[in-house]
Amino acid sequence: MASGVTTISDVKMFEKSARRHLKTLSATHGVKGTLLIWKPGEKTDRLRKKYWCAMAIANHLQQVINERERVKQESCDHDWEYEHSRDERTRYTCKKCGLFR
Repeated sequence: MASGVTTISDVKMFEKSARRHLKTLSATHGVKGTLLIWKPGEKTDRLRKKYWCAMAIANHLQQVINERERVKQESCDHDWEYEHSRDERTRYTCKKCGLFR
């Protein structure tokens, strides 16, 4: 486009291309994820559905991160380091995995 104006069809073509590429990455490299694109004039109900979809994905990703941290902390041979705290409690943190004690 010479004029620099983006049309709805340009956005749809980009979205289709990006989804196809993500699907290819998923098949070849095990990549997981989704693509959420919305338009400024899109209806509120559709935006709300996309928002809740994004929140569900973020929640799932947080669960994956928490599980990996738990496994890492359980298998760690902790190297505890004293941490100065703001309160009176004494805290130690593992230098390797970040676990608090």
